[in-house]
Amino acid sequence: QQQPVDQMANMISINPAVCSLTEEGGTEPLTVINHTGHRLVIKVFFSAPIIFSIGEKEKFFFLKPNGVFVINVTRKPQKKEGTSYDMYLVYGVDTK
Repeated sequence: QQQPVDQMANMISINPAVCSLTEEGGTEPLTVINHTGHRLVIKVFFSAPIIFSIGEKEKFFFLKPNGVFVINVTRKPQKKEGTSYDMYLVYGVDTK
């Protein structure tokens, strides 16, 4: 039985929950975990796309039921202390 979309909140998680990249830059793998029995379609974007990047195949992907997907996030060196940035995951159930 399929869950209504409004009941799908918190059905995915990211590990680690907080990115540890600093203003020095670097790359860190983040694991997206699907906690549902549904295949999900996921789109990833950032509040500061000029600073953060991911591979083309990581920007939009399908995640199998109860599956995991690794996103390698790269941060360019940027000296802006005290500024926080966000990564957003937009997702829904793949109905095909």
